[in-house]
Amino acid sequence: MTSTPGLAAVDSMTETDAPSVAYATVYPIAMVLLIVVVKILSFL
Repeated sequence: MTSTPGLAAVDSMTETDAPSVAYATVYPIAMVLLIVVVKILSFL
């Protein structure tokens, strides 16, 4: 889940911090992977 509006919608529906923790975990990983994939594709 890397959608900020999606996080806001889910966060208002739950009482736990699970959606925020998942977002904080997945977002940086997704950004790093995106950068790596773009770098790899630029070498092809």
